[in-house]
Amino acid sequence: MVPRPQRPRIAGFTLVELLVVIGIIALLISILVPALSKAREQSLRVKCLSNVRQLAMVTQMYANDNKMWLPFSSWGQDSTYPNAVVNWLYTPPITEANAYQRLETGSFYPYLKTHEAYKCPGHSSLDRPTFGTHITDQITSYLMNGATCGYPTSTNPPIPQF
Repeated sequence: MVPRPQRPRIAGFTLVELLVVIGIIALLISILVPALSKAREQSLRVKCLSNVRQLAMVTQMYANDNKMWLPFSSWGQDSTYPNAVVNWLYTPPITEANAYQRLETGSFYPYLKTHEAYKCPGHSSLDRPTFGTHITDQITSYLMNGATCGYPTSTNPPIPQF
C-alpha cells in the first residue's frame, strides 16, 4: 500500500465559528437599535423645543416692535377686529394650494425667515388620527391661543396688552 500524500490544511473558519460570530453581531445590533431610536427621539424633542423657543423670542420681538401688542392669533375676523388681516402665521385667505407660500405673509416670518421653525420634526399622523384635517397642519405644528387677543367676539371685548 502506497501512503497518500497529505494535503496541506487550509486555514479558515468552520461553519460553527462563522455562525457564532454572526449571532454575536446580531445580538449587538439588537442592543444598539433601541438606543439609537431613543437618541433620534431625543434629537427630535430638542429641535421641537428649539422651535418653540424661537417662536417665543419672535413673539417678544414682535411685541417690542409694536408697542407691546401681541400678534393676532388667527382667532377670526369679526366686528371686534374688522381689519384683522395679518395674523402670526399667515395672511388670509389660505387654501391647500397656497398654504405653504402663505406662511411668508404672516407677522412672524420677517423675524424668522425660515419655514422650518414653524414645524416640529416629530409632528406626524402618528401623533393623532386627525392630523392633516385642518389646513394649517400642512404648515405648522404650533398654535397660538385665542387668549392672546382676548378671544375677541362682538360681545367679548379684546384684551389689548399684556
